[in-house]
Amino acid sequence: TEMDGVTAQKLVFFIGATNRPDILDPALMRPGRLDSLIYIGLPDFEARIGIIKACLRKSPVDPEVDYEYLADRMEGFS
Repeated sequence: TEMDGVTAQKLVFFIGATNRPDILDPALMRPGRLDSLIYIGLPDFEARIGIIKACLRKSPVDPEVDYEYLADRMEGFS
């Protein structure tokens, strides 16, 4: 694979993301491949409100928009 050609002398970082770690090829997880795994869970209620507001910050938004309602309806979304 492409990762096999990278030696320790090269300053190369591979970053991957998945919502299905259970189906990753075991070869990807061999020593020297992805040495650090970071779990990032689903956003909580307050984080979802922040994400919604950040996504809409450059758009005109009706003052009646209920961010809390939207965040509540988005529970379980990544």
